[in-house]
Amino acid sequence: MFSFTKMPTLRTWISACLFVAGVFMLGQSMYMTVKAQLAQVLIAHAWQSKPAHQPAARPWPWADIHAVAKIEVPRLGITQYVMNASNGEALAFGPGHLSQTSLPAQAGHSMVAGHRDSHFEFLQYLKPQDEIIMTNYRGQQQRYLIKRAYLLDTRTEQLWHQPEQNALTLITCYPFNKLSSQGPLRWIVETSLASKVASKVVSSVSI
Repeated sequence: MFSFTKMPTLRTWISACLFVAGVFMLGQSMYMTVKAQLAQVLIAHAWQSKPAHQPAARPWPWADIHAVAKIEVPRLGITQYVMNASNGEALAFGPGHLSQTSLPAQAGHSMVAGHRDSHFEFLQYLKPQDEIIMTNYRGQQQRYLIKRAYLLDTRTEQLWHQPEQNALTLITCYPFNKLSSQGPLRWIVETSLASKVASKVVSSVSI
């Protein structure tokens, strides 16, 4: 007696391909998550073990980035490290300092940008008078209070840098739940020093 093996149907092949693709995508997602979490551990270790008043070392030997400040939001339990640049590589590992602005926690107007779907997702939950604590690598610390948050359209508006104002501005893309990272809208969070406010000289920055 002969037995015949039934050939897989097209539906079976499609199901198998979708299953393999799903496993691959899940593996990729898990890899990226683990990679990001490990990066944060290494960045935090480099910051905590740095010499006093010196920039943090590179978190891994081939890194082109390092932390220049630590940002804390007590109400939300947020602690993050601000990278020394705001390019794509730096923003993959943390919020980035806009280099044409003052160093965070130093006198002047500091600006920091971050991705809306990762490090700066919490910006949507900030409220007026929330406290933000910035500590830079020189050991300087400033406490800021949220003044306001607003939507800016880069097609018709500019974000102004005010160098004589002691303030911190946080920037991310908008809307927060959009899948694409492209778009002209920015969510801006303005703060002022918890004890001081100042000034008037302004210039625009590219975001």
